[in-house]
Amino acid sequence: MNTEKLIQQSGKGTHIAIMFLLLIVLGANNLQAQDPSSFQWKNRLLLILVNDLSEEVYINQLAELNAHKKGLEERKLLVYQIQPNRYTVGLADQRWQQSKRLYKKYKKTKAPFEIILVGLDGGNKLHRTKFLGCKELFNTIDAMPMRRWEKQ
Repeated sequence: MNTEKLIQQSGKGTHIAIMFLLLIVLGANNLQAQDPSSFQWKNRLLLILVNDLSEEVYINQLAELNAHKKGLEERKLLVYQIQPNRYTVGLADQRWQQSKRLYKKYKKTKAPFEIILVGLDGGNKLHRTKFLGCKELFNTIDAMPMRRWEKQ
């Protein structure tokens, strides 16, 4: 084998190694984005767990949250929509990621719908299996010591 062919082949191997390394790095970033604990001390989380996107309570919950986007932003609330095999982050973003981990971790009842408020400290602050109005949600958050400190 001549030197030129050897250089070309080793170059291909280097490109493959770089691509493999890039895939690992991108995969790790995706896992971190999936992990709600990566938002601790940055955002409060609202986890909506639903079996079926056609559930009336789920549709009503999204409408309620969409009607109060400014209040969500003021309170640093990040919404996770979680189904048994996938999830998405935000209200408008419908780029679903495949994962069973979040549903398994947070699903606590057999109810078809659950909503969980996770505070800045990572602790569960509120858990419901029915519609949660933004008035109750915001009152709960506004009563928290960290929120009172933020408003000063």
